[in-house]
Amino acid sequence: MPVFRDTFPESVKYFLYDMKDALFFYVIGYTLKVETYELLSLVNTV
Repeated sequence: MPVFRDTFPESVKYFLYDMKDALFFYVIGYTLKVETYELLSLVNTV
């Protein structure tokens, strides 16, 4: 596996890292948005 990683272009490697981080932040943001929406719904129903 290290051999494959070494032959991988640096730009592609960094691009994949960025995509992974972007997906991570997207999931976190989506989760927070859903929780906030549910909290607002609870407040509105009371």
